[in-house]
Amino acid sequence: MGPQGRHHPWLLMLPLLLLPPVGAAAARPNFVLVLADDLGFGDLGSYGHPSSATPHLDRLAARGLRFTDFYSSAAVCSPSRAALLTGRLPVRSGIYPGVFDPGSRGGLPLAELTVAELLQERGYATAMVGKWHLGFGRNGSFLPVHQGFQHFLGVPYSHDQVSRDLGGSAGGFGVGKPPWLLGQWGWGPGVDPGALSPQHTHYPQFASREFAGTTRRGPFGDALAEFDGSVGQLLQALQDNGLENNTLVFVTSDNGPSTLRMARGGSAGHLKCGKGTTYEGGMREPALAYWPGRIAPGEVALPAPPQDPGMAAPAVPTAVPLQGFPGNGTPEALLGNLG
Repeated sequence: MGPQGRHHPWLLMLPLLLLPPVGAAAARPNFVLVLADDLGFGDLGSYGHPSSATPHLDRLAARGLRFTDFYSSAAVCSPSRAALLTGRLPVRSGIYPGVFDPGSRGGLPLAELTVAELLQERGYATAMVGKWHLGFGRNGSFLPVHQGFQHFLGVPYSHDQVSRDLGGSAGGFGVGKPPWLLGQWGWGPGVDPGALSPQHTHYPQFASREFAGTTRRGPFGDALAEFDGSVGQLLQALQDNGLENNTLVFVTSDNGPSTLRMARGGSAGHLKCGKGTTYEGGMREPALAYWPGRIAPGEVALPAPPQDPGMAAPAVPTAVPLQGFPGNGTPEALLGNLG
């Protein structure tokens, strides 16, 4: 997604690419899921943010379907991602309530059936790019290549988590040292102070030179603009390869913004709280669906009375009934075929 060396450090894009085999009938659609990490309900211009630079996502919303009541299945990363891939509540696969880290032994159980595995059985080519966060395991036994994805390019955990190999030495840093040295910082010539800045130890926010300093929202806004630019590159690639009219693109977030841990952690808009809470701000997400010729432009998905919100668990397995497997009415609702 873009030139080599380009960074998308905070808003990691997880494109789930599901493409039919070469020579397959044109009627067989492609599926692309773009899953942002900790993107808030109020972060995009199409959801009311006054200064976000997200032209590609806003254009996608104008040309497709925008959800107003779309919910993740959990308020943190790993359970939400597990539900998204399996179509099951995360507690049923044991991915609850916390997240995986480099010291975790488990992962998404290999016995779980993912949408990638189902579609690979139908002859689709599958790939996953970006943050996995569903376990590593011994010798990488829980990585995407063992969960139905033929190709994986990304990171197993959050980018701020130290690897297990470094964990032992990093955990003991500062122990037994003179107390007057604790809290003292310094660097020599040639070292970028920003790389050692203590306020970035948990959630590094930065963007490549093309986007750094281009927005009114600081490092977060710059990273968001770069994420938006990557979505634009993805849509352009589909168009250049003649795939746009036969591809369902779905964009959403794994959970709400990290407003409790950092001052510049995104925006939940008018909703209360954010990531890690079961308030609306933690689980109600932006969601966009785009499929020219199948989804009418400018549609807004409003909940039907008394309340019929969208939910991330069945969103991606929507691809399954579209391919002839038994499923619920999600595809019909997505394409506007329900009254």
